[in-house]
Amino acid sequence: MFLSSIFRNKVRIVITVAFDQETLLIPCPDGSKAVEWLIGEAESKAELLFGGKVKIKHLILDGLILHPKDLIADIDTSGNAISAVVQAFEQTSMVKIYKNTCARLDILVDPMVLELLEEAMKSGDASLAALGFETKTLKPVALALNLGILNHLDLSQNMLSDASLSLFSITPTPALLPHLSRLDLFSNRITAKGLMTFLEGLDVPALQELDMSYNPLGVGALELLADCVMRFARLDKLSMEYCNVSIDVEEAAVGTGANLSLNLANNKSISPTGVGDLIKLLVHIPRIEVLDLSRLQRSAGWGEIGSLSRLLHLKELNLQNSDIGPEGAKAVGILLKRSLYLAKLDLAYCELNFEACVSIADGLMLNKTLTSLNLRGNPLISKHGSNVIADALHANPGSLLKDINLAACGIDDLNGVVPTVDLSHNGPVGSVENLNTIAVGMKYLKC
Repeated sequence: MFLSSIFRNKVRIVITVAFDQETLLIPCPDGSKAVEWLIGEAESKAELLFGGKVKIKHLILDGLILHPKDLIADIDTSGNAISAVVQAFEQTSMVKIYKNTCARLDILVDPMVLELLEEAMKSGDASLAALGFETKTLKPVALALNLGILNHLDLSQNMLSDASLSLFSITPTPALLPHLSRLDLFSNRITAKGLMTFLEGLDVPALQELDMSYNPLGVGALELLADCVMRFARLDKLSMEYCNVSIDVEEAAVGTGANLSLNLANNKSISPTGVGDLIKLLVHIPRIEVLDLSRLQRSAGWGEIGSLSRLLHLKELNLQNSDIGPEGAKAVGILLKRSLYLAKLDLAYCELNFEACVSIADGLMLNKTLTSLNLRGNPLISKHGSNVIADALHANPGSLLKDINLAACGIDDLNGVVPTVDLSHNGPVGSVENLNTIAVGMKYLKC
């Protein structure tokens, strides 16, 4: 807070509370008023302006503390400004802050926002999705939400830009939203630069879920992934689906914390060489437990999949609709051999053929962790590929595989060992009696 020169019986005060700055004009009827009176007037106007109580500790001029009994008329403010040390700022209700800020910024109060803020005060959940926020209209809301009582904040499907997101990133206290565990920013206009601002400025130590999907994050987003995981030790679910992600680094070291579910599906902007770089980056995030890499393009980089065995907590891997090719299939076989915890693998619609089945079967022969395998929608597998997989399972007495989906895999007959199985959309597969006769040694069969 700064006081500048006294003019025409008015004192001009430039005041900054939290991260918002305004100018006040305080009328002085005569020069007999003391500094303590000026402080009181400033505190009263600040309360109306910011929706909270401001406590000023003292005023300083040229490095010297002004005594509260000093007369305003005796203070020479023609040179340096008088500064005020703010001791405390106690916010009131979110609704009051929102109304006061709207009045100050000449913005119409939105009745729907008011209703949602009132509900947020009661429940701790602020559902502000699809309200058409832009930077100007979001500012009053951002100031109100700084109360720090929220558990869940949903700002998805608005028009938030990097500038909008930065409103939450200048922290007046060490923990701006100390109780926030879930933040939804789905479907906005945020770039990697905006995400950088968010990570550097927003202090949310309790954050567990962050959804940034369907934002044009672009170049630099995955490099910030490491910072995100490092900063939020409790984060266990991070979604960056369809974010035009691209990669320009290979490795990043990441700390430890809660196990993480990471969704990077639909980022088709990742170049063919970038897929390999992506996997090299991911192996440095040991917290990953569930990983979604579905709907990415074909790449020689899929040959790096085997290195995901270094993720000691990885239990679920989704590669659906990603054309992993022969090299990727070989790498999947390596992953199955080495993985210590992988329980669920989704390879649906990956254009797998007989050669790919041979590679996968090679891994299944030694795997002792997988319980579910989805091969749906790979018509080139045919009965020959399914037989190879069946033979591998039959040869592995330690296999835990209970569920396998072979729907739409071009199988018109079954000649092997299969667990609980989905064989829909394959044409005739013979009678149940014939299937039971063929499946000698089968562990789990429910047809």
